[in-house]
Amino acid sequence: MSRPARSLLLPCLAVLALLAPAAWAETPPEANDPKPAPISKAVAWLPDLTLLTHFGVMGVFNGTPLPTGQFDLARNGFGFQQLEVALDRDLGAFARLSVDLSVAESGFFLNEASAETLSLPGRIHVRAGRFRSRVGYANARRPGAQEFVEQPLALGKMFGPRGHLNLGAELRWSVPVPFRFDLYGAAMAATGPGARSFYGNEDIEIQHPRDFAYQLGFKMGFDLGDGKRTHLGFGFDAVLGPNAHGRKSGTDIYAVGAFVEHALKNVDGFKLALETEWFIRRRQVPGSVLQDAGGWLELGLHVTPQWSVGARYELTTGVEGDDLDAADRELRQRPTLQVGWRPLPWGRIRVSGYMDVGGPNAETHYGVLLHLEAGTTMGPTMGLGAVRGAR
Repeated sequence: MSRPARSLLLPCLAVLALLAPAAWAETPPEANDPKPAPISKAVAWLPDLTLLTHFGVMGVFNGTPLPTGQFDLARNGFGFQQLEVALDRDLGAFARLSVDLSVAESGFFLNEASAETLSLPGRIHVRAGRFRSRVGYANARRPGAQEFVEQPLALGKMFGPRGHLNLGAELRWSVPVPFRFDLYGAAMAATGPGARSFYGNEDIEIQHPRDFAYQLGFKMGFDLGDGKRTHLGFGFDAVLGPNAHGRKSGTDIYAVGAFVEHALKNVDGFKLALETEWFIRRRQVPGSVLQDAGGWLELGLHVTPQWSVGARYELTTGVEGDDLDAADRELRQRPTLQVGWRPLPWGRIRVSGYMDVGGPNAETHYGVLLHLEAGTTMGPTMGLGAVRGAR
């Protein structure tokens, strides 16, 4: 598609995201009718559709933006980040179909197109297709569910500009214990999106099972306190696969993540959440093994259903002789402060400021970002598919 045509298409899709509910909405019930209008069989089989637009204004001082996310703003001024289109459909109690794609000025990106079983014997779940892996917590969440605007630096460094997503198959077991405990394993492609630390964009023909990237991990969660208002979680993941230096050279990525979340009784909308994730990467290269790391700690406080504040501290390390991150050999730190306002259920405004220290250019620069998010959801259950992926 030509650039002029794409420039016209994107505003049209954004307008559609705001106006489309009228085309899907059922005829409202009469005022004196206590029963809701029934949903026709034809509409009941339609998927939930969510359209979510992301716009922003970026201002950077004493340098240039150096994001690692596909849709993060990378220059000063106005920017259209993406239109997120999410389709979700539960096939009764048996399976769930999920599709998630992003429309940006640079093209169309398929993030997810997967099917997951829900009711196999033994509390077993199988997922296959293209999907976001369960490594950590933030990676599995869609952009509309993220607390902060920009993708964490460590996710882009370890896996790529859209995090760890790719074609593959996953097996998960919900262990029958009094708390939430999931064990899972997945085999995923080691090339293409999400495979930056493995084969990357190399055109590698699959000849052996070792040409895949394998993930093993677990997540556990606890609900505590009167009314179960406190939630705790912890997880560990290992992603192991080959890298571009040959089939006998491998990359190992280990991740740990934890969160605590607390809601106050009798205070509408109040929620305090603390989340942290850390990664260690070991890459075999000719004659050596390179090791680096990255992670973040973030605090989010939702004072009311409309207002929130947050703070995040990110850190990544570099190593000499790394051909993958040749320009990123210094310790990089990026603290961020953010204020959010949600005046309407389908709209959110976030203002954030950050200081980026180190990084590829070994410079310190400051940035301010105004982010506007607007969208709508429609379908038989009116589920906001684009914000799926809460803890």
